[in-house]
Amino acid sequence: MRIGNSDVWIVEDKPDSCSIQVPVPPSTNQRQTIGYRKMRGYLAGFQYAESKPVLIKTPEVLDYEQNVLFIRAALRQLKCVPISDYAIFDFYFTLKNPRYDTHNGLKVMCDVLQKAEVVTDDRFILPHVHRPEFSETLPNLIVRFPR
Repeated sequence: MRIGNSDVWIVEDKPDSCSIQVPVPPSTNQRQTIGYRKMRGYLAGFQYAESKPVLIKTPEVLDYEQNVLFIRAALRQLKCVPISDYAIFDFYFTLKNPRYDTHNGLKVMCDVLQKAEVVTDDRFILPHVHRPEFSETLPNLIVRFPR
């Protein structure tokens, strides 16, 4: 079942687990870039400005995070409650590029799962990455998690 006009799908609905299909997340290498922000400081009564490095999310990650709303809608349809204890999550990647690093993609996906309220904290996700498959036409990620 497709959720709205997104690329998020409900694949399986079992009594003990749920599976959703989402687009392949961007790699961590595309996750953040270094930017500089002027910070004001005070030293002995004098005001000064200093540029400090800050991490800024890249456009790819910001675009990917728009799937959060659709994942929340899928969870409402599946009647899932947020997981607040350690749980095994199965990740099935279907990739376009064989050089894609699945573990770097997991970091972005775990952040999205936390924002979508699948888990209360992404440290509770115990990832089990299955052998990736390859497809030029339909790259995706299927995430199976317990209820």
